[in-house]
Amino acid sequence: LVIWGDKLPKNMRVKNSCEEPVWIRVGFCQTIVKNGSEKESLEKSEDLVEFVWRDKWKKKKEDNLYYYDGVLEGGETTEDFFESVKFKGDLVGAKIKITVCAQAEQAVNNLDNPWETTPEFKFSTASS
Repeated sequence: LVIWGDKLPKNMRVKNSCEEPVWIRVGFCQTIVKNGSEKESLEKSEDLVEFVWRDKWKKKKEDNLYYYDGVLEGGETTEDFFESVKFKGDLVGAKIKITVCAQAEQAVNNLDNPWETTPEFKFSTASS
C-alpha cells in the first residue's frame, strides 16, 4: 500500500555494455494510468509524483534530457537516476509507467563537447 507522501526507492540505471568509454544522456517520461486505461492518463503527472534525482544526473532545459556527469568506462554502470519517488496525490488503483531511452556517445575524441556533433535525440514514448 502506498500512502500519500510516501517515498519509494527506485533503482534505474544505465550500463555501458561495450569496452569503450562513453558519455550518456537519457530521455525520461512518466505516465500515470488510472483504472487500467492509458486514455485516462493524467496530463499533470508531475504534480502527483516527484522524482528526487541524484547529483550525477543533470537536466538541460533546452532539450529536456538528463546528462550523466562524467565519462562511463566500459562495463561500468551509472549511479541510479533518482534517490526516491514521492507520491503527492490521489493514486489509489493507479500504475506509474516510466519510459527511459538512453543514448551513448563515444568519449574518445569527444572530450570537450561530446554532444556537439551528435544528431538530435529523437525521444518518443509512442508504442511501436
